[in-house]
Amino acid sequence: MDFTSVTVAGPGLLGGSLLLALRERFPAVRLRAWCRRPEAVSELERRLPGVSATHDPVLAVSGTDLLVLGMPIGGMVPFMESLRGRLPQNSGLLVTDVGSVKGPVVAGLTPLVESLGAVFVGSHPMAGSEKTGLEHAVAGLFEGCVSFVTPSERTGERDLARIEAFWECLGATPCRANPAAHDAAVARVSHLPHAVAALLARTALFGLAPDSLEIKGSGKGLRDTTRIAGSAPEMWAEILLENQAALLPLLREFHNATGDLLSRLETGDQKGVLALLEEARAGRALLLS
Repeated sequence: MDFTSVTVAGPGLLGGSLLLALRERFPAVRLRAWCRRPEAVSELERRLPGVSATHDPVLAVSGTDLLVLGMPIGGMVPFMESLRGRLPQNSGLLVTDVGSVKGPVVAGLTPLVESLGAVFVGSHPMAGSEKTGLEHAVAGLFEGCVSFVTPSERTGERDLARIEAFWECLGATPCRANPAAHDAAVARVSHLPHAVAALLARTALFGLAPDSLEIKGSGKGLRDTTRIAGSAPEMWAEILLENQAALLPLLREFHNATGDLLSRLETGDQKGVLALLEEARAGRALLLS
């Protein structure tokens, strides 16, 4: 990794894990963090000794080599806008992010960041959990994961290679994809599962009493299939809405699939139910392979 100073704006689960990983692997690199809330500055410095934190975006970014936007997608453009006219042109700053939707992010940030004299290259590490916040950050979060890198038509090969090397140094495997292809892929393998888990948890569990027979009798299967429904609703509402163009066809496909199962059950179609479950099992086997 050739960055000597890295700033993370929005040190939650992903941003905090980045700082922990960098501190562990590259102790000579200068680490800074921008906190949205002033009261979070002292908390971050207490949790992450060696990382300097500030509520001032200019102080956080001035002189840094790499800026990683770790806040929710809707906060990225306003954060960069707050730097307009306050950073030196031709500073050599490279900017990336960790957002789960890339089309609107790349389209919105590429020209904005360029207008500030910097370069933007989109990223999305496929890492995380249903937990949120700095308190759940871990240094090894990115080890073994795929990290999408989503260049625009204007991205230079050198800048792209530097971002790929950055993720590789943290244990991730970089994967290049254009923003539209990325959004279509994650809609199928990440956003649809979150939507389905939320619907399942709402249908099966919402409104039950803690001491109900259903809660007492629930097993590991229900816990496994609804785990990600415990994720932050505000964050996931934004993600689902931002990627609705790719997600809506998949939700309609899923809606048709539930109707298909309903029809087969209503008619007692044993072969049809078996065929559906065999296709599901084959899909699961492909994932595990």
